[in-house]
Amino acid sequence: MKRWADRLIVAGLAAFGLAAIVGTVRHFGGIVALGGAAPAAGGAAAAGAGFWLIWRMSRLPARFVVPAAMLIAFGLRAVWIATVPTAPVSDFRTMAEAARAVAGGDVGPLRSEYFQLWTYQVPFVLGEAALFRLFGPDLAVLKWANAVVLALLPAVGYALGRSAAGGGRSFGAGQTRRAGGAPAGPPADGTAEAGAPEPGSRDGGVDAPEVGRTDPGPRHGAVGAAAAGGTDPGLRHSAVGAAGAGATEAEPRDGAAEAEAAETAGKLAALLLAVYPSTVMMASVLTNQHLAALLAYGGLFVWGRALRRLSGGKGGRALMLTGAAGALLAAGDLVRPIGIVFVSAAVTGALLFAGERPRLSGKEGRARFGFFGRLGLALGLVAVFFAGRTAVSVVLVTTGVTDRPLGNHEPLWKFVAGLNRETIGHFSRADYEAVMGLPAGEARSAFERALIAERLRAPGLGAFFMEKAAYLWGFPDQAPIWSGWAPPKPVLAAALAFERVLFLLAALGLAAFGRLRRPEIGPKAAVLALFLLGYAAAHLVIEIQVRYRYDALPALLALGAVGWTKRRRK
Repeated sequence: MKRWADRLIVAGLAAFGLAAIVGTVRHFGGIVALGGAAPAAGGAAAAGAGFWLIWRMSRLPARFVVPAAMLIAFGLRAVWIATVPTAPVSDFRTMAEAARAVAGGDVGPLRSEYFQLWTYQVPFVLGEAALFRLFGPDLAVLKWANAVVLALLPAVGYALGRSAAGGGRSFGAGQTRRAGGAPAGPPADGTAEAGAPEPGSRDGGVDAPEVGRTDPGPRHGAVGAAAAGGTDPGLRHSAVGAAGAGATEAEPRDGAAEAEAAETAGKLAALLLAVYPSTVMMASVLTNQHLAALLAYGGLFVWGRALRRLSGGKGGRALMLTGAAGALLAAGDLVRPIGIVFVSAAVTGALLFAGERPRLSGKEGRARFGFFGRLGLALGLVAVFFAGRTAVSVVLVTTGVTDRPLGNHEPLWKFVAGLNRETIGHFSRADYEAVMGLPAGEARSAFERALIAERLRAPGLGAFFMEKAAYLWGFPDQAPIWSGWAPPKPVLAAALAFERVLFLLAALGLAAFGRLRRPEIGPKAAVLALFLLGYAAAHLVIEIQVRYRYDALPALLALGAVGWTKRRRK
């Protein structure tokens, strides 16, 4: 990987961590004011103790930890769903009601103004309708589907964390090998699957749900992440592929240490995803974020496998995996329209690492594919992604399910809301009425463009972006609001403090990447870092809600796990 890219990524991670720390410190007083200092301190201490326990558990064998993480994930969410009677609000209610109608054979709701503006919501509604047809129209069906999806997420987290730390069979890196060519550790594998939707308003500093609001989603607003491949700089001085004469005694031990560290990072990521409070409390919320995250991160993992196959000289298998990755990313985008961020990440990463010096594959004399091979795979990924989306859209229009192609037919609205300084980039009722009060078409678009340009030209844009980032990544979690959970205030304060400290511990793990003797983050961790930074950068200009940070949690927790593993080995 190019040194300048390493430095940019490390600097970006430092800026992200700083925003999270500043925002948390700035808003932590609200948690104390809500329930008192003692409950807040207790929640923070519990998070520290929980992290220590998770760290100790991550030393156990993966064959025990990963299934245990999945069982813990399902059990916690099952208890939550059974005990917290969450009623859908806002877009969640709109979509659930439409799904019930579609399950009964009535597609009329899909032609309402809401679905005409934001037709990208239609595929998820059809998925909910399919579950209603199979298991009945009870909303509990969708909640239990969430629990199943969230039980699978730790397996994906394990695969991502393990590969990002330098082990496994993903993101274009060869396995760490002992002298003699034997793999130092077993390969990791992981996949993806299922979730529901949006809005919220900001009232007195809290973006609580607001009925009737819409959330177009950051479909086209974020570009800038990467799916990596190539040689991991962190393994250049260890026993990567070491075999034969010249291998020193230290090399096998270094290779084994790398493999063990990778295993630990993967297990730590899996356990963090299993117990993270936001994902537990949102299990009863009919949001599309659960399924979209599983599909999209699973797509990144498969894409990494494709790059590895290509670098090993297996072009045919690489093409098949590329098709699978593109299909997963397209499916994730159909559920929640942020797939373009992941695809941009994959393409950027493949091309960024293509310039590295190729190494020999496992079979003597056969060189790995270089730049043009990766360029071809990247183009294939893009083709499959857009072809999948387009095909579904054409089918839905042709069959009369919807009158308009899938997409966001009010794309400028996200930027209008996101640049509103009075609401710190949250939904604004005044903006909404001013924009939607105009007839659809050029008149409305011209008004939106003028408003966006005016807000971009206003003084203090940089300070606004910093304030907005600190809010998004540092404000107390909104999951209790969305789930309708209203415990005594001391209990709520403890829960909010627990989440904030766990988030900060993950963010602090990012600091390890900047402490390396050389600023080389490595291609496997870079893909997640670039996605995280691209996603964060996009939300500087588009509408935010605190729950939008959910989409970046798997990347953050996996990177944090890698960072803490690096810190331990120093």
